[in-house]
Amino acid sequence: MSDPTPEEVRASIVPSSTQLNADDLISGPITVTITGVRRGTKEQPIVVEIDGHKPYLPCKSMRRVLIAQYSDDPKAWIGQRLTLYRDESVLWAGVRVGGIRISHMSGLDKPKTFLITVGRGKRTQVEIKPIAISVSDQAYIEDAKSEIARADSMEVLKTIGFVLKTSSKAVQDAVRPVYAKRQKELQDG
Repeated sequence: MSDPTPEEVRASIVPSSTQLNADDLISGPITVTITGVRRGTKEQPIVVEIDGHKPYLPCKSMRRVLIAQYSDDPKAWIGQRLTLYRDESVLWAGVRVGGIRISHMSGLDKPKTFLITVGRGKRTQVEIKPIAISVSDQAYIEDAKSEIARADSMEVLKTIGFVLKTSSKAVQDAVRPVYAKRQKELQDG
């Protein structure tokens, strides 16, 4: 009989639940992409579908952070990336049970501080950091910026824009200012 692998050991403690739990993050944080948002229950009104994991049901404080960063339109959340971690200090009914918090978000160019409620009349600041762009995305961004700069007509620029719509949100956010500038240059002509 062989020794279990680290993956097998981690798999042995996965809670049997239909949603992502703080216990799922005992082995460390995860970075996920939001693939959908749907209505939940009265107690957990928002269900965030994420790639490769059970759905994330954000607490009220984390929903406020999501709204503050991405708007109250759940369609704007799709494609965004989050790093979720287990926060041991989360209380429920006065008992430390642990909870899921967001540490990093896509769409940020620098750390951002949010004021969240942690109890009746008690608020605290949380700092959310930007998710770093991958090396492959960075190379793609540089190539896309070069193509945009070389676009010699609105038709060529629109074709580039059409292709970029299939890119990650991080790529789109990074090239948007360059695209807008070139678009204005071509329109002003």
